[in-house]
This record gives sequence, C-alpha cells and structure tokens, in this order.
Amino acid sequence: MLRLVHLLAATSLLVGSASAEEALIEAPAITNKREWMASAQQTIARYKRQGTGADGIGGSATTQIKLNVLPDGSITQVEVAKPSGVPAIDAEAIDMVRRTGRLPAFAPDMKQEPLTVQVPVRFQLDVPSGQRMKLYADTNAGYRLEVPQPFSIAAPRGSLPHELVLDVVELPEQPTPETRMSETPTPAPEKICAVRFEAANSAQEPEPDAPSRLTAIIDLMRTAFGLEPGEIEKTELSPYRDGTVVELVMKPEDAAKSMGRRAFLSSLSRPGGSIMMACLVNEGENLATFRGIRDGADITRH
Repeated sequence: MLRLVHLLAATSLLVGSASAEEALIEAPAITNKREWMASAQQTIARYKRQGTGADGIGGSATTQIKLNVLPDGSITQVEVAKPSGVPAIDAEAIDMVRRTGRLPAFAPDMKQEPLTVQVPVRFQLDVPSGQRMKLYADTNAGYRLEVPQPFSIAAPRGSLPHELVLDVVELPEQPTPETRMSETPTPAPEKICAVRFEAANSAQEPEPDAPSRLTAIIDLMRTAFGLEPGEIEKTELSPYRDGTVVELVMKPEDAAKSMGRRAFLSSLSRPGGSIMMACLVNEGENLATFRGIRDGADITRH
C-alpha cells in the first residue's frame, strides 16, 4: 500500500555541486524516518539550479511535486501535485527531481514498501539587470501582474505578504546601429503606472466602500508620482470579473508638475483583496492601454 508523507522542502535556488551517488556516500548513517526525511530534503535541494528558463518572470513561486520512492531510494515517478501558475517553474521542479536520480535508502524503522512523498518547492525568481520583467508572480501571497510590450515591471516595493507595490515603466525604443554610434545617452525607462495589491485579512472582510477606495488610490497617486488631487473629470463604478471596479480621470492640482497629463486611477475589488492602480496619461489619450495593464493584475486568496 502506498503511504503519503508530506516532506517540507521549501528552499531557495541552489547550484548543484555533487552527484546523487556522492550525496549518498557523504551523508551520515540514517537511523529513523525523521532523519530520512531531512536527508531526502537535502539531497533534492542539491539539484536546484539558477536559471529556470522563466525568462522575464520575477517574484517567487511554489510548486507542489509528488514522487513515488522505493525502499532503496529509487524514484519511480514524479509529477506536479499543485502547479505554481508558472509553467516554466513547474517544469524545473520536475527536472530537479529527475536530476536527483535517487534518494537515500529507507531508514530501519520505515516500512519496506513504496512511499508517496509530496514536496513543496519554492523558487525565488530574479530577472537579470537590463532585462524586461513581463510577469511578476508571488504564488504564496497570491499576487500576479503581467504587462504587454513595451512595458516592464520594476523592482517590487512594500511589505509582503499583506501589501505590494509594483511600478510599471515604459521602455525606450531599442537603439539602432546609428544611435549606438552616437553619444546621445539612452533615455531611462519612464514610470507610467503604479499598481498596489492589498490582501484581504479573511474571507469575511467586507469590501471597501467607494470613499475608502477613492482615498486609497489618491494616496497611491501621491506616493507614486508626488501629485496632489485636483478636479475629477470622469468617474465610473461598474461590475468587473467577480467584483467591482472604480475608475476615474483626475486633473492633478499642479499642472506643471504633471506636465499637463491626467491621472487615470482605478480600484478593483477581488475576493482575495483589492488592486489599485495610478497611471499618468495624456489628455484625451485612449485608456485601453492602461486598462490592459490593469487586466493583467490579479490577487487570489490562499
């Protein structure tokens, strides 16, 4: 009969430095199941590697994997028990176990029969400097933001897991051979939007009322762009997905500081919490692009 054991192995990405056989030779003698579980965790962790093929993805993701183990430590089957939401990460988790090859043989106090083990493995995802971050995901907190070209996500701000702020920047055009030869410096990415996630404390937490949501997104505009509120030119409250969304276009108080642009503010209520967005837009600009950024944001309760 197969038995199910939950083996906690939430570890950071490491570079493998030894083979499975070397790992087993170096390990001290295992005398009981507790020691076997710890040794199995260490053996698997040796085969985590930097670089998951998840190009342009930042944040952190946890994949729950399930594997069948024979008494001699041989791994006969491995599969994803609970996906992370990032396919490249799920594939890396499977490959990590396959690189492991085998685990230590069972301890003397363990039944000598096949064992099913569930392993949650957490990956920290870092996008190299100079590369575009197209997706930020934290599967533990439930935050997700994906942006279309030509936008990129800057480094996160805020205190996880209850609040997170992500800046969305517009990347400059790629230099041509002619511009590379010139001495004109490449312009820095311009911050276009700020997106704030606030997780609900519980399923029973009531949805914020409209005044509270307005206060929150104006506060985001202040902190993200240093602008004070002014005349509200347009406002709308409407159903959205399985919640509601508040949208408004505001003319900031200091027109010179905003360079004549408007603030497009949006507050989205979701079962897992709320998502607020503040963007700077040109007067009369089509808001579809900025709604597209908002549509790439989601928050789920775990």
